[in-house]
Amino acid sequence: MDKEVPRPFSFKHIKTPAWAKKSDIYFIVLTNNNQEIAYIGLQSLDFQLGVCNNICYKTFLDFRGNGWSKYYLFDFIRWQPFDFDIIKAFVKEENIASCKMLEYCGFTKKLKEQVNGYIKNRSFQEKIYIYKLKKYNYIKEIGEKYSG
Repeated sequence: MDKEVPRPFSFKHIKTPAWAKKSDIYFIVLTNNNQEIAYIGLQSLDFQLGVCNNICYKTFLDFRGNGWSKYYLFDFIRWQPFDFDIIKAFVKEENIASCKMLEYCGFTKKLKEQVNGYIKNRSFQEKIYIYKLKKYNYIKEIGEKYSG
């Protein structure tokens, strides 16, 4: 069950973390009493084409499990200061919570893909979903759904 949602959320631009690409843009998510609860990153941006090739988010440990994540992501998409025509997200198949959260925010599941890679000299294979949100959809759907 969702605890009382501390809306309105606000978003503060932060310095790009050292582990991220220089072109990525990150924001801290703040509650209505300025408590930092999460971050959101916009990755692999193409401003000429109007595409954000990946949106990522992470709720800080003390704030997980209260149901706020879908609301701050929803509010961020509505607020985001860029004129993106398309926003994409990549989610591991087993991450059911993120899949539901993206669908709540208006994203549609486009592809299921197998990814092969290496981390710390170990190979891995994962199945991921690629989600996509088009500008027309988020203006229309978020406008209808937003109640904050």
